[in-house]
Amino acid sequence: MNEKKIGNFIKELRLENGYTQQELADIIHVSRQTISKWEIGKSNCDSANIKLLSDLFRVTPNEIINGERNQENDIALKLYDENIKVNKKFFITFSILIFVILSYFVYYFINQYNSISIYTIYGKNKSYVINNGVLVKAKDKIYFNLGYIEPFFDYDTIELYFKIDDTKNTILKTSHPSVYLYDFKGYEEYINFKKFDEIVNNMYVEMCNDKCETLKLNLNEDYKNNSIFFPIKVSPKKEEDNNEYLSSNDKLIEIIKDKFKKKNDGYFKKLLMNDNNIYITYFEDSNIIIMENFENDIIVEDWNYDLTYNKLYYRNNIESFELEYSSLNDFRCIIGKCDLVNKYKIFFEILQRELSY
Repeated sequence: MNEKKIGNFIKELRLENGYTQQELADIIHVSRQTISKWEIGKSNCDSANIKLLSDLFRVTPNEIINGERNQENDIALKLYDENIKVNKKFFITFSILIFVILSYFVYYFINQYNSISIYTIYGKNKSYVINNGVLVKAKDKIYFNLGYIEPFFDYDTIELYFKIDDTKNTILKTSHPSVYLYDFKGYEEYINFKKFDEIVNNMYVEMCNDKCETLKLNLNEDYKNNSIFFPIKVSPKKEEDNNEYLSSNDKLIEIIKDKFKKKNDGYFKKLLMNDNNIYITYFEDSNIIIMENFENDIIVEDWNYDLTYNKLYYRNNIESFELEYSSLNDFRCIIGKCDLVNKYKIFFEILQRELSY
């Protein structure tokens, strides 16, 4: 047994583990002088203390007695230590990645959740009808399209405004039939973002020539991105068409295209009925059929049939009304003089006779 070699090995192990002689002595309950004598080879370390040192320094008693590490054990120990370091690095990297991902989702949720609203716009009175309008409000933008306007009188200007505390606030005034605008948060030329809800609930349209007709707009919230999970997509139920005259709008359109003359953006046909000229025009872009009755080159009445919504609008020089198809032979009068609803029969009877469907 080489006491000096054993002593040097004990010293090497002590320094590797960061102990002073006094700290090591306190752990195994001997004096500092004993530790010093072992390290310089002046005294032998008994078997009990060799066992304590081997457990403390993670070496075998034989390695202490031999004064050196077993090479195979040393390699295994290094691999074990390296594996611990790799696992620790992986855990730290994975934790950082999870933190970044969660931070992004929290940021996205705070900034985007409930940030988009889509409203449908419609309204009607005895003078005009508005439908197919849309308003989109995002976090920092607003898009507004008043939609399709069907007037029953000639007008010069359209004014879009809102009322707060009985004060009229003009948004836009124009002579153009299309009302479209967009605004930005911070710029807010048309709509104040902070007062958005109040404005939406108090929005009006006024159409004027010699007189003015006012209509309060109905804005219904159709969509809002306030679902935490993706919504389940449900296919809309297809409604059956029970109209005995217009059993299929698609079929009707095919017949019109076949029998009418193509003219500009639609299809046109002229008829003679009771010495009056009847003009029927189908506008493909808007999916509307217009029938006009002329007497001495002056229009005396017209029908406007919206194929998309199955609604019929009628007007003459005195009266106007709107009919909405609901079921077989059932046309419900919505506005105007409901005692004139039999006028719709003329429209469909002419279509049926001329188109033979």
